[in-house]
Amino acid sequence: MKISYKWLKELVDFDIEPFALGEMFTSLGFELEEIIDFKAKYDGFVTAKVVGKKPHPDAGKLWLCRLEYGDNSQVVVCGAPNVELGQIVILGLEGATVPGGGFKLGK
Repeated sequence: MKISYKWLKELVDFDIEPFALGEMFTSLGFELEEIIDFKAKYDGFVTAKVVGKKPHPDAGKLWLCRLEYGDNSQVVVCGAPNVELGQIVILGLEGATVPGGGFKLGK
């Protein structure tokens, strides 16, 4: 059975890091197969809001989209035909490694 750390914290009030909690469960006799740290897996990825969109000047099927995330804003080239203003999207920042693909994102 897989249990989300965040879900468990909603049910029980505790202040123990995930790996320490795993050690505690093991010491109590509960079998623990693995702890998956999704935060590390998706390091360098953020949610961003599309606040601007215009056609790419040199490519007919691409868009230049202005994205805002936190206090930051940046323009990215986008090939998705369904991107719209106001959408919340996933943005891979420069240097992030794509899970499953194993390659780093660049400019």
